[in-house]
Amino acid sequence: MIRLPKENISLAIVQSKPLSMVSMMSEEEDYFVKTPQKTISDILETRKVERCYVRCTIASIDNDMGWYYISCKVCGTKLDMLHNNVHPGRTYELDIRCMLYCTKCKMLNPKLKLRY
Repeated sequence: MIRLPKENISLAIVQSKPLSMVSMMSEEEDYFVKTPQKTISDILETRKVERCYVRCTIASIDNDMGWYYISCKVCGTKLDMLHNNVHPGRTYELDIRCMLYCTKCKMLNPKLKLRY
């Protein structure tokens, strides 16, 4: 039992405050509910610089090239590997070297850049 001091202290009875509502959503779920959603076409059509977060489900991972792809250093386009060293419109002697082609720059064996 706690004993209060014998001084004249007045006490007031105050109604209790209602309990605050607790969200049943995790912080991540709450974030995505409050964040405006856009379609890919909305993002492509936007005229202003924005930060986007992409929420997706990964269907599969292609492990043949690891976590990167080979792109053209000039334009960033993924390079095509030419089979049997065949280049559209040209003839070459069969060579064991790998030949890559940028369809955008129309360059054979351009400078490479690995992209993720």
